[in-house]
Amino acid sequence: MIIVKNVRTIGGEVVNHEIPSPKHYEIDAEEKLLLFPGVIDSHISFGPIDSQNWNLAIESAIRGGITTAIEIQNDLHSSKKDLEERNHKIAKNLLDLEIPLNYFNYVSYSRRNLEKIDQLGKEKQLIKGVVIHLDDEKRETLDDYWEDLFQLAAHEDIPIVINSNNENSKSPLVKDKTLLEKAISYVEKFSNRLYVLNVATKKEIDLIQEARKKALLVYAETTPYHLFHGDSSKESHLWEALNNNVIEAIGSGHSFNQQDQDRVLYSGGNFSLSDPIFFLPFLLTAVNEKKITIDKLAQLTSQNLQDILELSRTQDFVLINLEKEDTIQRIHSHLTTNIKLKGWPAYTIVQGQIFSSPKRGYQPVRMT
Repeated sequence: MIIVKNVRTIGGEVVNHEIPSPKHYEIDAEEKLLLFPGVIDSHISFGPIDSQNWNLAIESAIRGGITTAIEIQNDLHSSKKDLEERNHKIAKNLLDLEIPLNYFNYVSYSRRNLEKIDQLGKEKQLIKGVVIHLDDEKRETLDDYWEDLFQLAAHEDIPIVINSNNENSKSPLVKDKTLLEKAISYVEKFSNRLYVLNVATKKEIDLIQEARKKALLVYAETTPYHLFHGDSSKESHLWEALNNNVIEAIGSGHSFNQQDQDRVLYSGGNFSLSDPIFFLPFLLTAVNEKKITIDKLAQLTSQNLQDILELSRTQDFVLINLEKEDTIQRIHSHLTTNIKLKGWPAYTIVQGQIFSSPKRGYQPVRMT
């Protein structure tokens, strides 16, 4: 059993909280730490399993407070066997790293793997959604197969996932229709669940609100990249949408192959700005700046996603110090800017194991 003494709750109480564990630990939060639900990152790509970057991204995620990850796969040819083998390898790697991350997949759709998706639909533990990857060259070709895909996904009750970064593509799917409009039209036809990643524009928000008025199951996600891009006029409508339940989730948006122009120097390391280790600090800084409340943040990073993606409840938590300040150095076009972030994870507790942040400033956990 893990006993967390004198910990603050989101409701404002100070309690002693017990968390199931095969070993016995005690943490004295000294009324400084907040008990926060383990973060679910529904928008992340760790990359090739055999690379060192994979290990580093997993480490960043767990120490940044992420206890559950749903990974976007770029392989368009995954079969049930491929995913089973990948999951087995990931489980082994996590065991070797001694990191019990809760791990799930999305599967990527192409017109060549529709039959494979039919097989995967019968194994919901393997996949939490079907991602449609589109670029200008593939749009017209794939459009012919959308009806079959949406019909199949509706039958198997598997969410369709689209990336709204494609929304403003120069080549429309159908005359005057964007990717999001096209997807919503199929949701209306087949009663799918649609999960929209990277929502960023007022137009996208308006489309989602119109779909909700028709009682369609359209859910939305955005990322820190959009929320903290530096243009307050573009960010304000996103914060409003988050606070008004139009956007129900925030994901890190971290991708192993992302060639960020922005880099971050922190704690002796060189990171991508989207690195999971900064996910909560950016959002907790927004809490301190009164852009959002802490209970709303818990909904956006954990509770809502349990319902949207049908994830089991866990006993995973993050102990957060809302008062801790630390500075990162953001490098953009060879210019360095210091950014002060207020609010950092101190400990992540997942499946009864405890992980501390790199610069936690707290006494070691006492094992009894």
